[in-house]
Amino acid sequence: MAINTPLTAFPLSIVVFCDRCGTEVEHDYMVHDLMTREQRLAVAREHVARNEGWSCSADGDFCPDCKPAPQLEPDETDAEAEAG
Repeated sequence: MAINTPLTAFPLSIVVFCDRCGTEVEHDYMVHDLMTREQRLAVAREHVARNEGWSCSADGDFCPDCKPAPQLEPDETDAEAEAG
């Protein structure tokens, strides 16, 4: 029989910084004692991506001014025009 132990939640200040220009954004997040360092950082990265216009992925963390432009799928008419 597993024993359920309550999680201890607490606020933690986490900084996400832009890998291109070094801009930093810091907020307090509610985390719990069983979360790993990576899981806690993921909470902050998800927040700034959803709410502050950042791009956070395996490629890095980029502020709104530095985030890469979205990759557009080539349109068939564009490919036909290039083929001439």
